[in-house]
Amino acid sequence: MARIETLSKMLVLKLSAEFSERYKHVYASRKQVHAVAYIAAVKKKAAQAELAVIDLRKEEAEAYGNMKRWGNVFESTKEEINALKYRVRISLEDGSSRRGS
Repeated sequence: MARIETLSKMLVLKLSAEFSERYKHVYASRKQVHAVAYIAAVKKKAAQAELAVIDLRKEEAEAYGNMKRWGNVFESTKEEINALKYRVRISLEDGSSRRGS
């Protein structure tokens, strides 16, 4: 039971949500910088706009990786909690939790 509580508290930290939010902020910044650079460019607008967002694209890629990584951790933790709950329920139903007491 203590393990279930500990894992539940990990989920409350919401790292997955925080990294998703970070990714969306970087994405929005990249789109804004791209648009501003595109509008400001006189020639080769698309190329100028792409050059303006190179660093943001790298930051976005890192944020996306973190979002996916922590999303996977979030899902794995939920599955582990459910498996532990199931084992506890089975243990209580068959009385094996009282053995050895």
